[in-house]
Amino acid sequence: MKILCLFQNYFFKIFKNTATCKIEEIDVDKNIVVIHCYGLSAIIKTSITKVIYDSAVISNLPPYQAALLGYYYGVGHRDHSLEFNNILEFSTGDTDFECKIDMLNRKGRLVYTDNKLNNSFISSPRKIFSCRNTLNKFSPSEACYVGILAGLHLSRNIHSHKNHNIIKLISAK
Repeated sequence: MKILCLFQNYFFKIFKNTATCKIEEIDVDKNIVVIHCYGLSAIIKTSITKVIYDSAVISNLPPYQAALLGYYYGVGHRDHSLEFNNILEFSTGDTDFECKIDMLNRKGRLVYTDNKLNNSFISSPRKIFSCRNTLNKFSPSEACYVGILAGLHLSRNIHSHKNHNIIKLISAK
């Protein structure tokens, strides 16, 4: 029994930050995501919104894939009155990852700490989202949060410029 406990402790220490699920497909038009979990023969097919609110699934995805889910959620949900009535919870307490989000400042930039360099940085969510190496240093939960912020920012920009009509004065001579 003691050998089994030692093996379990060793196994969990080695594979603690290893993703146990992966995204197979995202259909943005239908708001559907297909997720495969290692060790299960079945796949999970559900809405992007349901996955965003499921912290167990998010925490078992690779950080970049969790950020993609957050991004598509943010882009597709510019009407926040429906979805944000429920509280989204993002864990920032996991210190086993290289980077950790400290706060979102008033200008909409993320303040985060790189634990390896022991230094703080300030960057826009879009910039972090576009740099896969930096994004993979965050926990999946925090990466999802970065993705949501990047998607919301893009969604606001697209919809604020979309409704502007360009009027040219053409004089008839």
